[in-house]
Amino acid sequence: MKASLSNFNSGPTDVNNLNTALQDFYAVIQLPEEKRGQKKVSGMKVDRLFGEVDGQLAQLDIYMATFAGVNEDLYALYLTSRAIDESGGGSQNIKSGNAGVNAVVNVPFAEGKIDADTVLKLVNRTATGELRFYFSDSPTGGEGTATLHYIVNPDSTMNLVAGSSGFDVTHVYLNLFNPNAFEGKWRVEIL
Repeated sequence: MKASLSNFNSGPTDVNNLNTALQDFYAVIQLPEEKRGQKKVSGMKVDRLFGEVDGQLAQLDIYMATFAGVNEDLYALYLTSRAIDESGGGSQNIKSGNAGVNAVVNVPFAEGKIDADTVLKLVNRTATGELRFYFSDSPTGGEGTATLHYIVNPDSTMNLVAGSSGFDVTHVYLNLFNPNAFEGKWRVEIL
């Protein structure tokens, strides 16, 4: 048989090399099957660990809910951290924070999150002192860059539609100004 291949410029050495290459190929072709088995076992371990963590987080949600009325800032931070993997509270539609004395603060919604039809719930969580919300052409812009501004009284909320409240192609940044001599607490929610 090997001799009959000489007409095709192939001899006995080529056939022997082919057998060696075939054995090497069979050894390599089995490797993915072994790796698939290892992957499946590892995946089952990860699934089990995620299940354990989900159980622990559910228990932690119960414990942290006790802070909702006592320490709102801590609870808001907890909800924000749980929103990272979308398995807990929090949302990309809610922003909250503090505004320093006589300071301008940007409400950091992602670009394109607010449009003209967006309804916003503005919340002043400060016990005393108003907060002024407005759309600006800059995230650090003062009230002079705003076309309209909305005063939210202490411990009050206000709903508004962005397009009729100063939002336009140039005024896309929602900011707030704290005119008080003390820190202000705020929250904004996209409804």
